[in-house]
Amino acid sequence: MTSLTSYLSSDYQKASNCLAPKSAPTKIFVYVEGIEDVSFWHNILSRYEKSVKIKFDIQPYSNSKLENGKKSLEQLFQNTGDCFIICLDSDYDYLLPDNSDMSREINKNIYIFQTYTYSIENLKCYAESLSNICVQVTHNSNEKIDFSELLIQYSKIVYELFIWNLYFYSVGDFNTFTIDNFCSIIKITENPIIDEHGKTALENLEARVNTKLQELQKQFAQYENNIVLLAKKLNEYGLTNENSYLFIRGHTIYDNVVLMFVKSVCKALKIERDSEIKASLATENEKINKLNQYRNLVGKIDDTVEIVLSKNDKFEKCFLFEKIENDVNEYLKVHSK
Repeated sequence: MTSLTSYLSSDYQKASNCLAPKSAPTKIFVYVEGIEDVSFWHNILSRYEKSVKIKFDIQPYSNSKLENGKKSLEQLFQNTGDCFIICLDSDYDYLLPDNSDMSREINKNIYIFQTYTYSIENLKCYAESLSNICVQVTHNSNEKIDFSELLIQYSKIVYELFIWNLYFYSVGDFNTFTIDNFCSIIKITENPIIDEHGKTALENLEARVNTKLQELQKQFAQYENNIVLLAKKLNEYGLTNENSYLFIRGHTIYDNVVLMFVKSVCKALKIERDSEIKASLATENEKINKLNQYRNLVGKIDDTVEIVLSKNDKFEKCFLFEKIENDVNEYLKVHSK
């Protein structure tokens, strides 16, 4: 019996394209980890279609056991080619390219595109785009927080602990200080106070991080030099103490850091706009109508923030996004030959 994966290959898709009308664009099959990744990669790839007369057909992949995700895509790596590409989250594969056979293949195969950030969620949390998210949600352009400075502060606080986590991962020790352990420490655990620019939340975070750092430094003092060397090596890949949020597990940054701050900012902006309407010189009936219109427009803040942030695609200025663009352009050079 022929397996399903035998039909999921560049050669099969190339043969299928030969049967299409000559005027039809060349179809390129693209598999991604899950359904939530389709729109993300479509936003990136679709902009190239007209110039080279191709059509990227992007699908979430699941195997015969209905499993999806990065691991299930691995069985298709050998099938990639001119008409069949794979797009996936980097996780730690970009920062630690020699850590596994999968990491090596992802970094050398021109038919595999990766996020370079830990996942798509990190790019959606790109600091310079977050003020725009707040404006979209609240229709209030007053900047309560400098998100770029905030995420620099956050990154500096967690950076050294992150290097420790990467070190244990890089040497194949998945028990001493796991990704789950690390991420449980670096979450923002309380609603940030916007009037103080989240100072208390960051101080509490720093206290937890320092406690764990001191524990690791005391228990594993023999690794201190290794930690320094790893940090220097990772700097060559673009990881610094000011941008570590881009390389940490994406769902933690998205759900437990950025959403915490963005929701708090948006709630403050909504209250501010409500107060402006109430303080206006309009009649009471006019104020009530304007308040109702505004509140209907904004909706429930938590829900609206989550919807708008999930669709955020304003990350083109991120230096790691340039690497994705370079990969696509290198692929197109091969495709056009």
